[in-house]
Amino acid sequence: MDKYVIRKPRDIPERKKSQEKVKELKQTTIFSLKRVVVVEDIKRIKSLLEITDQDSEVIFDQLKLLEQKIPSKEVLLETKLGLTLKKLKKHENVEVAAKASSIYAGWKKHFKDKLDKPCIEVRYDNATNKCRDTSRRLICDCLSPHKESALLADSIERCIFERTKNTAYSYRRHIRGIVFTLRYKEHIKQELLNKQLTVIELCQMKKPTG
Repeated sequence: MDKYVIRKPRDIPERKKSQEKVKELKQTTIFSLKRVVVVEDIKRIKSLLEITDQDSEVIFDQLKLLEQKIPSKEVLLETKLGLTLKKLKKHENVEVAAKASSIYAGWKKHFKDKLDKPCIEVRYDNATNKCRDTSRRLICDCLSPHKESALLADSIERCIFERTKNTAYSYRRHIRGIVFTLRYKEHIKQELLNKQLTVIELCQMKKPTG
């Protein structure tokens, strides 16, 4: 009697897709590195942190951004950011105070351990800075004579620049819209001055007029 080999299909285990975790890969850019510091970002964060009577959530969010960078001693001296952090260490909000203390202590340890290697600093040209100075003056004129008009104008302009990344058409259009809003829409201006509307919320208004 002849013998035959009968091949049976192998048991293929079912893929448990629900249990498989696909690792998300995030591309690392030069700007995501701690020692690559865009000076403009540091100045924008500092400006937002110094607005008085500001919502604690806004302050905490800015501190989280700041925590991702280690500016050089030169940048810290130029911006006087250390003094701002010292004040925030005494903030009435426990989370804000703790975060400010953590950042300050981390930077202090970094410099104490002689890890202050040269960092890459990104700055902008004179033409860009001149255009931005003009924008700040226009916004400041709309907010005068409020005691924080210059600080608010600085924060507003820096937030707009952060959104547009340059002083091209989109930037100029947004500045015109903000100036128009603050000059002719008194209720929005008062909400901003009374801290009912944050600088970030103002800059995120979808359709600036002007």
